[in-house]
Amino acid sequence: PSGSTSYSTPISVSVTETLYAVAGGVGWTDSSTGIASYTITSVPIAAPSKLSLTFSSQTTNTVSFSQTFTVSNTGGSNLIFSQPFDVSGDFTATTSDCLTTTQVAPGSYCTFTVYFMPCLVGPRTGVITLYDNSGGSASAQQVNLFGTGIGVNQGVCQKGVTIVVH
Repeated sequence: PSGSTSYSTPISVSVTETLYAVAGGVGWTDSSTGIASYTITSVPIAAPSKLSLTFSSQTTNTVSFSQTFTVSNTGGSNLIFSQPFDVSGDFTATTSDCLTTTQVAPGSYCTFTVYFMPCLVGPRTGVITLYDNSGGSASAQQVNLFGTGIGVNQGVCQKGVTIVVH
């Protein structure tokens, strides 16, 4: 029917569940009962705890102290890393719980540990790129990396060094 009807009777609304994220939804009202209904689609949302990491000055070809950041799933369905993460520049990263075989549940997080090992003297930059299903489709999150190499330029850079933490 066309037109609208106003009611002066108050309605009460109760919330029984917290929604983390809504990608889209469709709403309608049943004309015979006046009850509103909604279909909600929930998606994972990747939220890195830091958008950048800055390391102290570091002697070339030596490994810095580590820094960490987390990736929280603030969405409403499992966050899945679709491929291994990439690290560029004079940096390396490790994780034991942000793997492609892991699903990060809503409200949970996983942790990355990052190290800086400059090959050259001067400002050094890099990026960690994480590939996931944030927002319900293929997505990439990035954390920028900064540091300064000090000392003497080395003729050989030790890329791909395995970091052993004792």
